Amino acid sequence: MLPSGSGPERAGVGPGNEGAGMSEVDEAAPVAEAPGRRSARLRGRAFGAGLLAAALGAVVALDAGVVPLPLSTPKPVAQQAARPGAPAATAAADAAREKAVRVTVQALDAALAAGDTAAFGRLVDPQDAAAAKRLRRLAGNLAALPATAGLEWDGSWGVDVSGGRPPDASTRIVAHAHLRTSFTGYDTGGTPVAVDVGLHKVADRWLVTSWARRFVSEEPDPWDVDVDLAAVAKPHVLVVGMAKNARANARLASRAEAAIVDTRKVWTDPAWNGKAVVFALTDTAYLDTWFGAGLAGPGQKHANYFNTFVTEDVLSAPRRTGMRVVVATDFLLRDTRGTRADLRYAFTVMSFRTGDTDRIPAWLYNGAADYTSWRPGTGKDALETARRRGLYDSTWAGLRAGTWKPRFTTNRDDFAEGSDARVEADWDSAFLTATYVADTFGEARLRALVAATATEPRTETAVKKVLKMTMPQLSSNVRQYARRLAARA
Repeated sequence: MLPSGSGPERAGVGPGNEGAGMSEVDEAAPVAEAPGRRSARLRGRAFGAGLLAAALGAVVALDAGVVPLPLSTPKPVAQQAARPGAPAATAAADAAREKAVRVTVQALDAALAAGDTAAFGRLVDPQDAAAAKRLRRLAGNLAALPATAGLEWDGSWGVDVSGGRPPDASTRIVAHAHLRTSFTGYDTGGTPVAVDVGLHKVADRWLVTSWARRFVSEEPDPWDVDVDLAAVAKPHVLVVGMAKNARANARLASRAEAAIVDTRKVWTDPAWNGKAVVFALTDTAYLDTWFGAGLAGPGQKHANYFNTFVTEDVLSAPRRTGMRVVVATDFLLRDTRGTRADLRYAFTVMSFRTGDTDRIPAWLYNGAADYTSWRPGTGKDALETARRRGLYDSTWAGLRAGTWKPRFTTNRDDFAEGSDARVEADWDSAFLTATYVADTFGEARLRALVAATATEPRTETAVKKVLKMTMPQLSSNVRQYARRLAARA
């Protein structure tokens, strides 16, 4: 029969075990079936608006599309304004400083492009040993990954006043630059992220003293973390993790590759190159920024959370450059039906994000991904799909009593929000509706319905065009289908 009570987990109700502060994966730990319900869907973010970031601001790519994100306060920097009519001596000093700084930035760019950690290290100020070590590690991590990297600077800068030091543009500045990265073979373009590069004049050279994302509201990339990185490459998936977790990274890469291959059997959007990059770090400080403090580390309450986002470049066309999935520690520590299903869910979401997804209704967006995540890899089988996923007890009760009917929540912000009853109704309605369409008309029709709603302002019109029925008829048909499916089980 169909298992009950196994719908998606909501924030705050996941299993919680002690283990806060752990940052190492126990490679010898046995693989165990994860208890509890499947993970919550967190909105994903994509940051780094490119060279026009100062004018356009950062952007955040949510499940509902791309919306403006207010910028947070940068690190302490006294901004350098243009000084029209400045004395000739001052203008000459400004020009000389910019020329000297540009020499350093161009050398940094060349070192990153060549993966030359030693050359990068020679541009780091050795006076602060800890900062120098971290900067060399950053360059080494970028060189160790199958990625291209470069540093771009348009000449904008500020005076470094961090630590309460008095402003002195002649010796300490912060260059407002962009780090552009691209994972070779997986991304379709480069992704620029705004960074502040602290520079200190030593003799006649400007050397690097610090490096940080300009906008502290952004979640970090793996190379922003002071750990050693390594990557495992598969044909369609690249896993970026911590070097000390090599075996766990390799196991996750194999599972992720199988999951994306399964996903590609259903979702073949030509705008998606069918590839994704998975970030899988177990550093608790990194996980805290993505999932909340003390929640997603080894053994913690939401260690089965994941996040999806796209990377973009506002100067390129198309703007979207890469697909990312950030996973918490359960994906490394556990090999379960739930974590494998969640990987397929994440990759399905990736395929939706290749186009304009703002109009896709929440019940279809989440239902199609939920159907795909539990679909047997051997092919379309609605009963087995439903058995794998399960239904909530409230849905079972309604089906037995003959009172259940699907709930079509169209606003993505309202989907699966509110009382337990609403959450359960939204998730089961979405899943059963998508399963009905795929089982009755074929998966190609489910793809067509998603595509139609992405471009059609009125969902009712898209449903009538693709399924040849009205929304009330769809509701009635899904209700009857769900009762038949339950009877078969």
